[in-house]
Amino acid sequence: DDLAGLLEPEDAELVRVIRLPCDNRNLLNLLASRTAPFDPNGNYDQDALRQALKKPDALPAYMEEFMQAHAAGRRIVPGVAFEDELNWLFYEWACSHDNAFVAAWFAFDLHLRNVAAAINVRRRFEHLMERDQDYARCLSSCIICRNEVTAQLLKSTAPDFGLEQALPWIVDLVELPHEDTLQREHTMDELRWEKLDELTQCSG
Repeated sequence: DDLAGLLEPEDAELVRVIRLPCDNRNLLNLLASRTAPFDPNGNYDQDALRQALKKPDALPAYMEEFMQAHAAGRRIVPGVAFEDELNWLFYEWACSHDNAFVAAWFAFDLHLRNVAAAINVRRRFEHLMERDQDYARCLSSCIICRNEVTAQLLKSTAPDFGLEQALPWIVDLVELPHEDTLQREHTMDELRWEKLDELTQCSG
């Protein structure tokens, strides 16, 4: 908020895009009548977001599409969780953003979240054959969007899902002990900072 008045309008709009995941969480909590704390780091305060729910065309296009489908009781992506439908729409929109930094950042974040989800599902089913129908169904429901990376996550039986060359950092996650949740979160945060440094240097 303090920076908003100092930024050029086009830069301020990019900051709004980066804050949208917080708005997504708040929107989902309001729609599901959850008692989760309101995240103040989004673009909309609580009252503004409630008002926007009554007039969804005031929201970003992907939110409006989600709201219209929700109001009609229509599933946008059958087989995935309610909140993942909104995330799916958001990442498709953000990864095709005109700004190269924004598009690259959210593409990385999408890959990181999908890889982490795929590792979790694989370890839950490690006592079964990987082509078990329940495994495939669970994996498909946890992986959002469809691209070359998700295709590998959905079909590969290799330890690194056949993605080490495309995503060198995947080894850092695959080799972590499954029970070490704190270390996994720490590693993911480190990977995010490394990616931000890389993107900042590229844009500089």
